[in-house]
Amino acid sequence: MGIPGLTLRLLNRGQWTTLEGRPQHSGADDKAERDERDQHGQIAIIDGPGLAYHVCGGYREDHNSGAAADLRPSYRDIGRRTTEFLEDIEAVGLNIHAIYFDGVLPHTKLATRKQRLEKIMSQLKEANQPITANVISRNRFPDPPFLVPAVIEAIKSSRFKESVRVVPAEADSYCAEEAIAYETRTGKMATIITNDSDLLVQASGRQTRIMLLTGLVRNRELDTVKAEANVFFPAKLASAAYVDSLIPTAFFMSQDYHLSFDAAVAKAKKTPLQNDTEFASFQKELEKPDYSTLEVNASVVEVLEQMDPRIAELAHQLMPEFPRTRDQPANIFLVPLLEDVSKFSAWISGQNIRNAAYRMVLSHQPRSCCIEEYTRRGISVHAETYRSKPAWREDMEHYTSIISGVRDFLPPRKATAAQRFNYIAMYYALAAFAERGHVLSQEEIIRILMKDGPESREELHASAMCQAAIYSLRILKQLLTLEKARHGLDEELSTLEDLLEEMPPLSALLERDAADTVDFWEDLAEGLLGTIDQE
Repeated sequence: MGIPGLTLRLLNRGQWTTLEGRPQHSGADDKAERDERDQHGQIAIIDGPGLAYHVCGGYREDHNSGAAADLRPSYRDIGRRTTEFLEDIEAVGLNIHAIYFDGVLPHTKLATRKQRLEKIMSQLKEANQPITANVISRNRFPDPPFLVPAVIEAIKSSRFKESVRVVPAEADSYCAEEAIAYETRTGKMATIITNDSDLLVQASGRQTRIMLLTGLVRNRELDTVKAEANVFFPAKLASAAYVDSLIPTAFFMSQDYHLSFDAAVAKAKKTPLQNDTEFASFQKELEKPDYSTLEVNASVVEVLEQMDPRIAELAHQLMPEFPRTRDQPANIFLVPLLEDVSKFSAWISGQNIRNAAYRMVLSHQPRSCCIEEYTRRGISVHAETYRSKPAWREDMEHYTSIISGVRDFLPPRKATAAQRFNYIAMYYALAAFAERGHVLSQEEIIRILMKDGPESREELHASAMCQAAIYSLRILKQLLTLEKARHGLDEELSTLEDLLEEMPPLSALLERDAADTVDFWEDLAEGLLGTIDQE
């Protein structure tokens, strides 16, 4: 997650570097050239979350034009820009060796994660301030809520798919470990591309260089690709300061945001830290955790590596090998959606779906085990507790019936998979809306299903509720796949898993397609309203 203010105070210790090369116009993967680079220190190890937010930030800068700014940046466009970034990095001479995404964050960072959710809610609250009577500001919203899993899907659909790893720890520790392993194997330098300041002080190899995404500029001119960035050599930085490790220095800089690097080095040299519990805790957070999946069945590990990071985190916490005390809840954090914070949380939609999924995975845990789901409640973070109950199979039968029924009603020849799942999501969103005394018109439903962009706060919130229901089905899908790998599925659950396997990528589910027309959705919207009225 990084050490606040560290990068800024180390900027003058970096070296501005320019890399140039020629793009691979054919998109071909030249194995001989890649093998040659691998042997000569021309590899890039990438911090995945940092890459996703860097690309999204660039997209928003390009599209931020006041009132015309995009309310919801396009997942498709961000995915395309991500693969273009990777193509450019290879064009300037660095093989994409690995792209790591956080699969588990330490329990010690629970408070920090709550603060981040609260920051997002503050952004939403500011964006919800009306410019006119019922209009929301389009240029102050937080980043898209499903940015990271959407970027992962985009990379997995490209030629870089084999590089992606969702790891059972924070990405930075795996980046550092892989750089050390590469240097040990080849004697050459690895380049880590990141915005995580932790990597500026972690042990990552004697030659490893850290390339910061902040300030990184890429240019394409004719047949040339150029990348300019600030790079750091942590081992050389430590050597120049005459210290074995930069972690004590970083510790003092984390305690005093005004302390310079030189002053922190001097303080670290004269301060004994062997018995300092605060330092021990700080140091431990920078280390790779003891938990690993080396003893876990390979088929289960494969499933864990394919999960969305937030879902993977929950799954890892429920593994027998995970270092969690008997009474410590397993956590899942559901980021606030692009919603109206004056209303109830959009995650109310799909709650029963998630409840059934949680109870399924809890059925294999001790009775004392529970799941705490962190979501928005008002403008604060709230944890809802879920415990195992035997009735979850009946709920699964219900979802099998709903999804198969819609598939029969809207067969593939008449509707895309994205349209079918959006229809289901709208049903759950409307039901949750109606339970709380809210009603949408047919026209509003059509606009939401067509992904036209909200014209009011009601539409904004209902759209977020649709997305919540869609992602709840995705949680169910991924936990069912894990259940299959760990314990097997009976016929009923296998049928449900097969139905959920038809879910397309997030970019297809959450963004408009050519098939989304008024003619297609008009009668269906009217039917949805009628269904809710009958309940």
